[in-house]
Amino acid sequence: MDCGFAPIGKDKNFSGNFDGQNNEILNIYIYTTLNAGLFGSAGSGATISNVGVSGKIETTTWGKYTGGIVGYGQRYGKIIIQNCWNKAEINGAQYTGGICGQTGYSTIVGCYNMGNVTGETGTGGILGVGMSETVINSYNLGTIVDRGWAASGIIGSTDSYTNTVYNSYNMGTIKVLDSAVSYRTANGIAWWGNRNEKIVVIKNCYNSGNLIGGGWSGECTLEIGTGTTGDGENCYYLEKEQNGKIDANAIAFTKETSNDVVAGLNQYIEEHLEDETTNSTTWKKWKVGENGYPTFE
Repeated sequence: MDCGFAPIGKDKNFSGNFDGQNNEILNIYIYTTLNAGLFGSAGSGATISNVGVSGKIETTTWGKYTGGIVGYGQRYGKIIIQNCWNKAEINGAQYTGGICGQTGYSTIVGCYNMGNVTGETGTGGILGVGMSETVINSYNLGTIVDRGWAASGIIGSTDSYTNTVYNSYNMGTIKVLDSAVSYRTANGIAWWGNRNEKIVVIKNCYNSGNLIGGGWSGECTLEIGTGTTGDGENCYYLEKEQNGKIDANAIAFTKETSNDVVAGLNQYIEEHLEDETTNSTTWKKWKVGENGYPTFE
């Protein structure tokens, strides 16, 4: 039985342009089986921008597609989610993310999550499961928990197609719970793919969040998420008492060396100007924040 706010486009894809003009919808409550979010389902060509939510969003035990802004984005829909944020507590089932549960061939730009997010079969601070997604200039501060499969700071898990994360970061705790699933993974930025295929590219990112859980053999708790032979460039991880596995070419830092990290992140942007215009989006520059860690200017 559905309760609370009825998501926009829950039963028919929203395919228009929505500009929230930087307003935040306070104390939203959504409880449904499928497509839970401010926009339940978004279709081909939809653009959703400049809006945030707080409150609580959840699905039933066997539900699917839960996110703060969009529950489900149509595969091949080329949806754009820009300058959106989530502060709501999210409790989903399959495919759960702070901004979007699952989408395909879409772009998420300048979004952030501050809410605690719990799900399964792929749970992420920004996107639960990605299929050829691009995430740019985004970050997660919330605690991300997956009940037994894959949890990550930006993209929880990837499905078949190459996904890219540029110029983004995670500071939240990432946790995957013990379960009957033999292959469990917790990652700072994204999960690189299935057991035989690496399908994520991560550039100019960092992770300072704790990684908890992970099972089976191999690369099950990755500080970044590209793996020991994956495709990552200029990515940093915070040295902690207990780190996950270290990705190929990942660079360690401490709070005391955050200025060096900021310099390295900004230098990479200057040296890769052709990447800055990926999806017509300029990469944000970095500074040391009030908490002593890198953040966007």
